[in-house]
Amino acid sequence: MQFPLSMVIIAAALLGGFVRSAESKTTLQVWHCWSDRNGQEAWAAIRDGFCSLHPGIEIELLVVPWNNAQKLLTAIVGGVPPDVTMIDRPIMSQWASRGALVPLDDLIERDQLDGGQFFRHTWEETFYDGHHWVLPFNTDARALFYNRKFFREAGLDPEKPPRTWDELKRYSDQLTVLDSKGKIQRLGFAPLVSASGFGTAGLETYAWQLGGESVSADGTRVTMNTKEWLQALEWAIDFVDQYPGGGLKGLLGSLGDTGAYGQDPFITGKIAMWEQGCWYLRTLRKYGPDVDFGLGDIPIPEGGKVTFLSAGYSLGIPKGCRNIEAAWKFISYCVSQEVQEKVIPLVEGIPANRAAAHSDYYMHDPAWRFFIDRMEFGKHRPVIPVNSLCYNEALRASELAISRVKSPRQALDDSNAKVQQELDRYTQAAQYPLIDWKLIIRGFAVILIAGASLLLLLLYRYSRSRLKMREAFGGYVMASPWLVGLSVFVAGPILCSLVYSLCDYQVLTPARYLGLLNYKRLLLEDELFLKSLFNTLYYTAFYVPLSIIGALSLALLLNSKVSGIRFYRTIYYTPSIVSGIAVCVLWMWLLNPESGLINHFLELIGIPGPLWLQDRNWSKLAIVLMSLWGVGGGMVIFLAGLQGIPSTLYEAARIDGAGWWRSFLHVTIPMLTPTLFFCLIVGFIGGFQIFTQAYVMTDGKGGPADSTLFYALYLFRHAFEYFNMGYASALAWVLFLVVLAVTVFQMILAKHWVYYEGRGR
Repeated sequence: MQFPLSMVIIAAALLGGFVRSAESKTTLQVWHCWSDRNGQEAWAAIRDGFCSLHPGIEIELLVVPWNNAQKLLTAIVGGVPPDVTMIDRPIMSQWASRGALVPLDDLIERDQLDGGQFFRHTWEETFYDGHHWVLPFNTDARALFYNRKFFREAGLDPEKPPRTWDELKRYSDQLTVLDSKGKIQRLGFAPLVSASGFGTAGLETYAWQLGGESVSADGTRVTMNTKEWLQALEWAIDFVDQYPGGGLKGLLGSLGDTGAYGQDPFITGKIAMWEQGCWYLRTLRKYGPDVDFGLGDIPIPEGGKVTFLSAGYSLGIPKGCRNIEAAWKFISYCVSQEVQEKVIPLVEGIPANRAAAHSDYYMHDPAWRFFIDRMEFGKHRPVIPVNSLCYNEALRASELAISRVKSPRQALDDSNAKVQQELDRYTQAAQYPLIDWKLIIRGFAVILIAGASLLLLLLYRYSRSRLKMREAFGGYVMASPWLVGLSVFVAGPILCSLVYSLCDYQVLTPARYLGLLNYKRLLLEDELFLKSLFNTLYYTAFYVPLSIIGALSLALLLNSKVSGIRFYRTIYYTPSIVSGIAVCVLWMWLLNPESGLINHFLELIGIPGPLWLQDRNWSKLAIVLMSLWGVGGGMVIFLAGLQGIPSTLYEAARIDGAGWWRSFLHVTIPMLTPTLFFCLIVGFIGGFQIFTQAYVMTDGKGGPADSTLFYALYLFRHAFEYFNMGYASALAWVLFLVVLAVTVFQMILAKHWVYYEGRGR
């Protein structure tokens, strides 16, 4: 029997479509934060191994910074989340409490995944509100690194590091070396000076050693101001105060900046002992291969217990994932013993899988074995929905107390109250009513209709002829796309933020109406609101006049008619278009108090250089100094204004006997007043929006001692670190009102000093 040719073609097409359908693959998008070469190799190995076992699944890897919460927030809210994401385990509870993750309990139970295969504290940290939300991927441990060579020079046994706080202080005294002027050349040890990177053991570790806790067992009461915390903080302050040169300032002045962009003090021999994590082994072996180092437990108080903070990363499935089953297969593969033995050593971390951590790679290396043997003493941070705030406030209390801004008791009480207040606010949010968005949208529509009606009424009233009315109406019709865009995409979000400022809104949860509680808290309860506002006003008060003077001075110089003037204009303008991040990194090197060029030049003329970013009295001025780097933008504006002044005015002034200075005062300045007014307005608005410099140069913390916590940075932290979008919206509206008030005030004053040609003042 012969089939028609058309039937054969149709059958072949159907068969081809079936084959293509069978061969189609599921694509998983995986977000991770290991951006260096070793991290990229580790994830590439995971991808290749998984795909070889599951040929029907493709893995698409994307590097996303670990602290870039807004990217994941945006992806989830926009309905395009990744299928698997790498999450810093201590902040997992913040994501889970906001409904950003898929609970894994059913999948764990179905596949009979044994939590005992992971280190105890890593598995406990994945549990929140009765569910497991992630699986632990890797972990870390912390220890005391010490220089054996310095121990021998000081007459100490290089095989016996200090074990107690008393021994630590005695060892530190013997290891500290001073020069003839009493300046520290080598520091023995310094606790809690985290702003300069002297160690990673925070106040919480010392409080835990004494038996203290961060929160109560049920997670409802914050306990960061108990006697254990106070004892730990007072011990650290007494330890630092023993050093010459003013305690903390003496330390910072001797060692300089040792943060992310500074010099490693342990490798350079400026510090004999410090607490670091296991990840430091790679740094030490790469950049200090000749350093003879030893490892010991972090010293404990008499009668205390050995413990240390242990963190790490986990893998979870974000809300909205479309391939949950495939994502679970991938996560299960990543935490298996075989995979962890292969890939975690590439990034010099510790596998969360117990068996993988006891592989030959770790057991045959004495340093790594030291860390693995002590994993039983690891302790995780409290699993609460305000974990980031809890950590930041412990750090802040330490810094304020050790800098003598507050007493230890006051610093701990204030930080404890702040975290407790936020925790209570989160747990009590359900009692407030949900926002009725239908009512909001209807109200917005009424406002738009009323505005359009008023516009038509005014158009009809003030149009004296039908022709003018038709022309005006036609103009508004032609502009209607822009007007609609302005109403929907600008006015709409503005109104929305106003509504959010009256709500408890955490992006991934429904907004609940609070009334004016956010504003009450902001004005009456939040000390950092006033501090951030003061910092911003301080910066603006110095930056705006100095930038105007600098820009005008450059413009006057570059307004000369000399050979090569265009080249010089280009050179002076170029810094204003350089990336803000690059400028911040450059100035962090320049402002290094120990090795920076600025302090080096000051020394040459006999002036002792300040600590700049490490001193709360100089930090804001340091950022002002750095911001003046970009006055080239204002220079171009002033240059345009200068070139718009008629030369006949200068000729008339010279005929009347006026010199350069009088011509400048009585011709240049009056004719430049519109330009000065513009730069003043724009400068004040820009000053109130300062963010990048403080975010990069202080690691987003606004230190030291809150001295660079500018308003926009504080707003950003509430919005994208603590997820308090409602409170952040209230902060934004207060900022808007402050800027509006300052601008209106300047415009009123402008009537008395700004000269516009043709209509006088």
